[in-house]
Amino acid sequence: MSRIEKVNEAIKRELGNMIQLGHLNDPRVAFVTIMGVEVSKDLQRAKVKFSTLSEDPEDIKDAAEGLDSC
Repeated sequence: MSRIEKVNEAIKRELGNMIQLGHLNDPRVAFVTIMGVEVSKDLQRAKVKFSTLSEDPEDIKDAAEGLDSC
C-alpha cells in the first residue's frame, strides 16, 4: 500500500469516527457516511466522497456544506 493510500484510509477512518462520535457539532453531517477519500499527490487537498440517508438534493448540498465547514 502506497503512502497516499495510507493517508486516504487514515483520513476516511478519522472523519468517520468524528461523525460517529459527534465531534463535528454540525447537524448537517449527522447522517453522513464517508465512502472514500482521495488526497492530492502533495497532500494539500482531499476530495471526500460521502453518502447520506436522504436523496433530497438540498439535504445532500447541506451535508457537503457541513463537511466543508469542518
